[in-house]
Amino acid sequence: MSEEHFYEKIKSVLDEIAKARTDNKITFSEAVTVMGEAVDAGWHAWSALRDTDGHFGKLVEDVEEVYFEFIAPLDIVGIPNIVERAVDRVIGRMIRPALQGLRDLVD
Repeated sequence: MSEEHFYEKIKSVLDEIAKARTDNKITFSEAVTVMGEAVDAGWHAWSALRDTDGHFGKLVEDVEEVYFEFIAPLDIVGIPNIVERAVDRVIGRMIRPALQGLRDLVD
């Protein structure tokens, strides 16, 4: 993957985050879209670096950090606030297995 394509992927993720954050709330559908974009960008970044496992762990940490910093703080429409933190943690914990599953599928 070219460096330009990599930055286009990252910009796509940031654009989806900005769009979802316009009203300081996020619907479940928006959260899934953003996470899909983040996983896709992460996958492309990892694909460029996949000759060593050390990069994969860093990639997962970066994707998790983006989720917890930009997405988790948003109010998810339709999910009661009393359980929303638990939902945020569950979604965040799905990132590593999702990327690992993609990695296993390709390797």
